[in-house]
Amino acid sequence: MKIVLRILGYLKPYWRRLIIAYIALFAALGLQLYIPQVLARVIDEGLVGGDTRYLVNAAFVIVGLATVQGIFTFMRAYLFQYLAEIVGYDLRNELYDKFQELPFSFYDKSQTGQLMSRATDDVNNIRGMLMMSLRALVLAFGMLVAVAVILIRIDWQLALVSLASMPVLVWWSLKFGVTVRPMFAAVQQQFGVMTSVLQENIAGARVVRAFAQEERENEHFEVELQELLRRNMRATRLWSFFFPSVLFLSGLSLGAILWFGGYRVISGALSVGTLVAFNRYVVLLSEPIRWIGFI
Repeated sequence: MKIVLRILGYLKPYWRRLIIAYIALFAALGLQLYIPQVLARVIDEGLVGGDTRYLVNAAFVIVGLATVQGIFTFMRAYLFQYLAEIVGYDLRNELYDKFQELPFSFYDKSQTGQLMSRATDDVNNIRGMLMMSLRALVLAFGMLVAVAVILIRIDWQLALVSLASMPVLVWWSLKFGVTVRPMFAAVQQQFGVMTSVLQENIAGARVVRAFAQEERENEHFEVELQELLRRNMRATRLWSFFFPSVLFLSGLSLGAILWFGGYRVISGALSVGTLVAFNRYVVLLSEPIRWIGFI
């Protein structure tokens, strides 16, 4: 936690842009949550009611809302990406300055490949973490709370049915994150080892050739490269399994909505537009919950 707070401290000089980014995030989220309610009214009053004029006006309203949402989404995406890039820029400068201050004894004990990996991959991972933690985490929990409140206010019975699989989905996303994080850390560590072997061979190419050790060094590099591939594929297999499993759990929610919601529509307790809005809200909710696993 101390490391995360230290990384977030690099955002302090850019707090104004951070505030603007969050304003854009919540504005886009509010519009995104309002559009399904407009769609529900269009279906109930325009399609079912046969009001052609209402359909045309509602279409312009939805297009306008989507346009404004797109503007705020652009601002959100650009500002969060800017913040991640500027923090990466500051980190690289600070890391370079630190390298200049370290004593010679440090370089005698350290591998050049590992240092290069820290200066490249580690900084890129920090950038990615900032993008996910600043944007995805807030958006995921904000949408989860907002959608749950909206669904309960519309129809609490159907809301309980549609949200029944969400705790499992959140648990699975968190479990995925806890499991896959050490795997990618192992990949990063092995990448540093492989880079060190490559750097040493390039730097000592004349010595290797002078003693006819090309085959031995090729085998050494091949071993490290194969280990990097093995670790990458192990993480990839889990990564590939995660998305279909999330889609399956989301599909269960949609199936439950159609089953129970369809029954309530037939009985007259629920309108067709409200059922469509429920379906839209659950689809909106599933994507940010997936992001929790990448934080």
